[in-house]
Amino acid sequence: MKKIVIESALIVMLSVFVGCVVNISREKGLPFVGEWENDTIPGYIIDTKTAYTIWKEQKAVFVDARSKQSFEIDHIPGAMNLPRLHLEEYIAGFFSSVDTDRLLVVYCSSEDCSDSKDVARYLKWRNYKRICVFKGGIMAWEEHGYPLEE
Repeated sequence: MKKIVIESALIVMLSVFVGCVVNISREKGLPFVGEWENDTIPGYIIDTKTAYTIWKEQKAVFVDARSKQSFEIDHIPGAMNLPRLHLEEYIAGFFSSVDTDRLLVVYCSSEDCSDSKDVARYLKWRNYKRICVFKGGIMAWEEHGYPLEE
């Protein structure tokens, strides 16, 4: 019995060692310690002023991750609705309208809302390559007095 325990422990230690070596050797290995929040967001986070500049210069497709009901109340002009809770229902229409190489700016209701991050991860998984998360969301947009569409 003692021999089995020792052999099992050796197998586990060898597996951990091999896993660490493989992770270190990968170009985008997982961090052992770090801020996981920033590591899980594809692309990067932008502030309100940057989002407005991108919108004004029409450099991106804005993606509203809020519910259909919230989107219908108001949204950033020209934005497309891709509600986090109904991604599979909306994604076919999104694919037919937006090329995977296009810059996307994903937003939701506020800085505290995680829907934009979740939708950004989903879009990354669906092979969209250029994704930003607008951290302040619709609340920051409105607070700055930028235009809204109803």
